[in-house]
Amino acid sequence: MPSAPTRPTRRARRREAAGPYNREMARGWESKSVESQIESAEASRSKSNLRPTSGQQAVGRERQRLELSRTYLLQRIALAANPALTHALQQALKEIEEKLARLEGA
Repeated sequence: MPSAPTRPTRRARRREAAGPYNREMARGWESKSVESQIESAEASRSKSNLRPTSGQQAVGRERQRLELSRTYLLQRIALAANPALTHALQQALKEIEEKLARLEGA
């Protein structure tokens, strides 16, 4: 008794419908995507090697601290009602700005 012909699977039908051209393109696009992922990973690795030294980090933290202090003093000066307090705050601001200038020059 002859057996009934088997029906192709869904995957086989899809593969036949796509044709050889599309299958080749899919592989090509896939390899290009992998290639671009490898290049971006290498670029990020090279960027991570350019991290600032501990001295540069310390200078950056000091600059940030001084800038925050300067901002705080400017706000306090704007709100100060007492002339003596305003004068003291302006002196502190002058010192902060001098320190910032020295830091920028270094």
